[in-house]
Amino acid sequence: MNKKFLALGGLLLTMSLVSCAGNNNNNTPEPSSEPSQSVVSSSKDTTDYGRVYFKSVYIYADSYGNSFDEVMVEPLFSKPEVCQNEVFEYEIADDSICYIEDNYVYATGIKGSTKVTAKSQHLKGTFHVYSDDHYANAQAFATAKSLANKAAKATNQGTTLFIGDSFFEFWRNKTGIDEDFATAFAGYDVANAGISGTQAREWRSLVHKLVDPYEPTNIVLNIGINDVDDNSEDGESTAAYIMSLCNHIWAKHPDCNIYYCSITRCAGYFAFKWNEHKKSNEIMAANAESYDKLHYLDIMAVWGNNYASYEQSDGLHPNTAGYEVFKQVIQANVPLAHK
Repeated sequence: MNKKFLALGGLLLTMSLVSCAGNNNNNTPEPSSEPSQSVVSSSKDTTDYGRVYFKSVYIYADSYGNSFDEVMVEPLFSKPEVCQNEVFEYEIADDSICYIEDNYVYATGIKGSTKVTAKSQHLKGTFHVYSDDHYANAQAFATAKSLANKAAKATNQGTTLFIGDSFFEFWRNKTGIDEDFATAFAGYDVANAGISGTQAREWRSLVHKLVDPYEPTNIVLNIGINDVDDNSEDGESTAAYIMSLCNHIWAKHPDCNIYYCSITRCAGYFAFKWNEHKKSNEIMAANAESYDKLHYLDIMAVWGNNYASYEQSDGLHPNTAGYEVFKQVIQANVPLAHK
């Protein structure tokens, strides 16, 4: 394990920047809608192909032609070592909801859900596709459209891109703090596409329009807290969706380094969710040891037991001191390019 040391406020912190080969998925997968099964095509084949699982897919399209889709179907194998060459075909129960091309799911613009059966030579599993015209946070859809228009005109390909939830949107908009994102990273080649209220499972549908145009060299990712707080996901499921998002990004940008910021502890209303936040953090920290392009930035280790002093009055979002920690940790650990 490679280590980078960050001295902050007299405290020496170890920031793990792991560079291990492989893309092993250590998180617990979401079971398919029905138990998966092996489909052995020949009685002479005695190989145990294990089981396959799929995460549910969420896509979005409104009546004005704005769509956020192109979500990768990601099979998770219990025995990946023997499933490298499995190719799936898909049967959509209601093809008015979505269609699938080259293992990506696209919206038709119809709200609803449908079951999809995925079958390869040796395996069979199911998952659901959910289609809506806005995110759980309706305002987030409007923000996504605005940021997509900006991304389409971006000329700073290869930038370091910040994506995630309100922690980064508040930073961009200088909400309740003294220094905004642009000032904090003045002189650096960076872009901020944070969207308040978004969850990791929703961000999979944003990659095509908000990430791909930048062709980022690095991504700083802050996501997961809303999966737990607003969608009542447990820590394992939240980490699984975060890793699905990372895998989706790597499918398009295999050389992109992702720097994941740990979920911070809440002093306010969502304080009782900490056990799930902590569990997601533990899984993500462990996953960083198996992915050569995933790096874990432990913001919570810096905040420590005084986490409430780094938060605004809502007991959730960083205050000026909290963002100062984010800035110092990121600048010390992410290889930011100058403009």
